[in-house]
Amino acid sequence: MALQRPAFDDRLRAAVAGAAHGSRMVVVGDSSAGKTRACWEAIRAELPDGGSGTR
Repeated sequence: MALQRPAFDDRLRAAVAGAAHGSRMVVVGDSSAGKTRACWEAIRAELPDGGSGTR
């Protein structure tokens, strides 16, 4: 059984790709909603270095 991605995942990945070119983004959600994990997964998927150059 494949892991199903959350509905917002495609939008988050598009935002990360845009941020790599100078755009900014803010992720807002409830506590423990998985914001940090979702962001890191999107960064790993979208950025050439997998986010290793991020701070």
